[in-house]
Amino acid sequence: MLSKKSFLRARKIFSYKQVIGKDKKAYIVYSSANIKDGEINLLDKNGNFRNGFDRTAFESLENHVHITDKVFMSNFNNLCNQGELIGQLMLAKLKLDFPDKHFYVFVTIQIRESMIVRFHQRWENEDPWINVDDPYWQTQKGLKVFCFYN
Repeated sequence: MLSKKSFLRARKIFSYKQVIGKDKKAYIVYSSANIKDGEINLLDKNGNFRNGFDRTAFESLENHVHITDKVFMSNFNNLCNQGELIGQLMLAKLKLDFPDKHFYVFVTIQIRESMIVRFHQRWENEDPWINVDDPYWQTQKGLKVFCFYN
């Protein structure tokens, strides 16, 4: 079961805003993000991404929340059930708020670490934050990764 503190953290993941970057692209971030139109500048003067930091990397870093930082073996299965539901609800809310956009939502739960929820748009010619079909993500003990997308 999520603690009251974790529940209060989780509330923020259902409120979003659109911010226009200097590249004229519409980024979706949490409403609580202190970012305004024109402040996102991922491209260098030649129009290339700086240091390989593409739109997916920006959104997945900006749009991640640690729901809980205390995952134990005793609460792992329960958090996995809750994380799966949170991820499904989050994707449904993103689709409702931005019906013309497509998203990935990831929920990672790791024993002795944390439960993290993150999202990013499906950007053209960019790979998702992680490839959940990669055997690495499927074989790690004490780690569960959920991926939802539209």
